[in-house]
Amino acid sequence: MTDRCQRLQCGRKLTDPTSRELGYGPVCYRKVFGCPAPVRGGTPVGPVPLFELPDAPALVAEQKPTPGARRIARQAEVIRRGYHPLGVALRINLPLHEAAPRSVDRKAPGPRCGTCAHRVVPLREVSGTYPKCNYGGDWRHATGGPGTDVRAWWPACHHYALKETSK
Repeated sequence: MTDRCQRLQCGRKLTDPTSRELGYGPVCYRKVFGCPAPVRGGTPVGPVPLFELPDAPALVAEQKPTPGARRIARQAEVIRRGYHPLGVALRINLPLHEAAPRSVDRKAPGPRCGTCAHRVVPLREVSGTYPKCNYGGDWRHATGGPGTDVRAWWPACHHYALKETSK
């Protein structure tokens, strides 16, 4: 038992009986040993499990979905509700074509954006070119972001016009 802290930089007078017994104050004990000082009976202070679970699975932090994954999920929900996914980016309700499928099944029969005359690739001098909707001829359904990239498998909107094939 000692009256002063044994840590060289400290030397503080110890008044608590537990600290006197250990030779360190609570702050110095943590700095020297890297863990909290034991409390009456030797049990450590800090996060201690309430009970042991022998085969408990390790806790895994949930991974936050990427912005692209969140966009795809929003677009799939909009298709199920009967609206075109392009409306998500444009913040408008763009109804689907009456014969278009109301599911994200890419093999379902019905008109698709891939066969629409309004789906074109703009001529830009950038690293990549992405198909956009040019309904009305003024690019009002196009932005520079991935939200307005028109996928070929998307169900067609009510502006659908069959693309003419030239031979």
